[in-house]
Amino acid sequence: VLPDGSLKPFPGNAWNTWADDKNPASAFVDINSIVLDQQGGLWALDAAAPRFGNAIEGAVKIVELDVATGATKRVILFDREDAHAGTRLAHMRFHGHHAFVVESKQASIYVIDLRDNSYRRVLVGHSLMRCAPADVPTVEGHKVRLGGQPMYFHSDLLEFGRDPDVLFFMCLFGRRIFQVNVEVLKDPDLDDEQHPR
Repeated sequence: VLPDGSLKPFPGNAWNTWADDKNPASAFVDINSIVLDQQGGLWALDAAAPRFGNAIEGAVKIVELDVATGATKRVILFDREDAHAGTRLAHMRFHGHHAFVVESKQASIYVIDLRDNSYRRVLVGHSLMRCAPADVPTVEGHKVRLGGQPMYFHSDLLEFGRDPDVLFFMCLFGRRIFQVNVEVLKDPDLDDEQHPR
């Protein structure tokens, strides 16, 4: 949004030109969220799910752009087994050399080491990551459904609180908030049953 209120595509290059007949791995298909870091970067989470459908496997990605120039600084393209048709990237937060991304369809957290762009997917489908049956999204008094079934948004929200080492997460429209120490999530030697409380 420019100072005069007009709109301009960002970054204004090939990232903004996807169509059904173009390579979805090299253009934005379905940006679900963006987040700024403290180093002048803007991170775009591309769920790669056109028209809110299934994700295009091999196109689910995170793109880091320079806010000032629009230049591409990094692309993290997820493997098909880790970001398949039934996944949807939601939100992202940073902690030191790591980033945490929640995924709201299957319900999981990606733990990304930004030093080498390697990642692990943890708590996949864990009960703490999934909505309770009563957590049906309600907008203006109407329950949101898709194909006659409640449209749940699992593990959709995450944020740091006063303690910079504690990450909170919850389902969209959920009634329960969970917390986990980020060092626990970073530890590759812990299994899913040892993570959050």
